[in-house]
This record gives sequence, structure tokens and C-alpha cells, in this order.
Amino acid sequence: MRTLHPSPRSGFTLTDLIIALATIAIVAAFAVPAFFNRSEVTLENAAVLLVKDLRAAQNRAAYLDRDIRVRFAEDGTKYWIDDGLPGEEDFLERDYSVDAVFRGVRVEEIAGAGEGLVFERRGTTPQGARITLTYEGDERIIVIEKDTGRMSIVGTTSGFADPGY
Repeated sequence: MRTLHPSPRSGFTLTDLIIALATIAIVAAFAVPAFFNRSEVTLENAAVLLVKDLRAAQNRAAYLDRDIRVRFAEDGTKYWIDDGLPGEEDFLERDYSVDAVFRGVRVEEIAGAGEGLVFERRGTTPQGARITLTYEGDERIIVIEKDTGRMSIVGTTSGFADPGY
């Protein structure tokens, strides 16, 4: 006759899991900032985000059938999209200086846009523009074509392609 003996439990103890989670947290604490501190990651993502925000302004101009203005701060750390609707705040505000992922990114130059970029009622821009973003000595240039409003990023490393509006 066989005797039944309880088998020893197999698996992880609570202590094992806590040690594993602590190790993962320590590695992530060093790896995540190091990854986002790379110029090609931070600057590329900031440029793509700016293009997407500009596309939102362009679409909003066509949807609302009104001119939409994009204004940039003098120090290059933030921009606003103003749809001009009475009694409302800006449609969108982006501040690189308070967003830890983009801290250090600056809008260095806005060529062709004067005091701000305007998307007309059809979603096009009459003047076109070149917006230069910089981060740690690297740069990306966003080109907005005159009349069509089509956008491209010069120096892109992500293969970003503007699908149009």
C-alpha cells in the first residue's frame, strides 16, 4: 500500500517576487532616462508631435471654416494653437520646458511665419514655413509647403511621412 506524503510546494515566495520587482525598478530607473536622453529619440518625437499638432490646427481650420493661428513663445519652449473662438482658451498648448521627456527641446527658428503660423479656412497656409527644432546640438526642420500645407521633417530618423490632411 502506498502512503500519501504531501509534496513540497514549488513556486516563488513573496520575497522572491519583491526582489525581482525591485531589480526591475532599479534597472528601469537608469534605462528609461538614458533612452529618452538620446537626441535622435527626444528630438524626433518632439518634431513628430509638433507636426501632429500642426495637422490638428490645419484640420480644425477646415472644420471650423476659420483661420487658426499657431503662436510660439519667444524663448522657444512652448507653442499655442488659438482657434479664435470667443470666450474659450487656446485649443492646445504645448510646453517643452515642463514635459520631462522633451525638456531641453527648443523651437529655434520659425522662417516665413512672422509672428505666428496661420492656417486658413481651407486648411492651407499662404506663406509656408520652416520651423527648426533643436536639442543638444542636433536639429530637425519641419517644412510646411506654401498653399498645400503638406509637411515634412528634414533629417527624420523615424521615417515619418505626412499623410496629408
